Amino acid sequence: MLLLLASAAASAIPNATTSAQTAPQPRAPSRTHHTASASTSGGRTSHAGPASPAPTQRNPPRNQSSAGHGRGDIIFPDSQFKPRFNGRRPNCARRDSTFCEGGVDGYPMVHLNQVLSNSPGIRDYFGNDTLDQNVSSRVLVDRFGMNGEKSLCPSEEKIVFPKMGENADGQWMFIVNLDNDNFQQGIRVELCTKPDQTCLLASGFQDGSNPVCRQKYIYRRLVAVGNGGEAQPDSFKMPSCCVCYVNSEVTSRILRPDPPMTKRRRRRSHHSTQR
Repeated sequence: MLLLLASAAASAIPNATTSAQTAPQPRAPSRTHHTASASTSGGRTSHAGPASPAPTQRNPPRNQSSAGHGRGDIIFPDSQFKPRFNGRRPNCARRDSTFCEGGVDGYPMVHLNQVLSNSPGIRDYFGNDTLDQNVSSRVLVDRFGMNGEKSLCPSEEKIVFPKMGENADGQWMFIVNLDNDNFQQGIRVELCTKPDQTCLLASGFQDGSNPVCRQKYIYRRLVAVGNGGEAQPDSFKMPSCCVCYVNSEVTSRILRPDPPMTKRRRRRSHHSTQR
């Protein structure tokens, strides 16, 4: 009997030891709160770190203006278009011309179409001048005024669509003028057909007056392409009318008033009338 009790007690001691070894141990409190934690599930280990920040937007929307430009400016992508200007008269311009309609080298037609199509607000800058229906781009040498007046210098009046022009600073720039109606800038001009030549009816002028036809200009505000690729308004020199000029010395002699009559001149004039 005593042997049976001792055997049973001996068999119970290993089981108690095993239970004590397999009992779950309390987890030690974590000392850090910002480090990543590791967990084991199904034999795989996963790591959880802090939440990643939201991706930042690299390029601003098209309708936002960049620093240094006004709200109406249009910025061309640097990777697509980088205009280069030397400010000199281009090959398309004649010696006495201040603008070019065709034959403009390097005109950014494709880039202008892409950018302007996405900027509807810029359309308010565009528009075309109109001509008198009786003129119809004909030579104005025979056009008379209300009182039968006739111009002394023959000229031609028409609408032009310049793609390059000379601004008020004497620099040549690209001017926005596309082939669609939304982005055209038609400008009325009057050109001398015989610049620097003698005016009509010159025989009626005094000797030495040297009447000659000269081209006159006016500055018009047009949308152009700046050095940084932005579309911006600028002032351009455009022909406005043809005028007859005469020698200023002859004109001053004609318009010069007679000198006041002195007492001696009055006596001489009085004696001459009595004779």
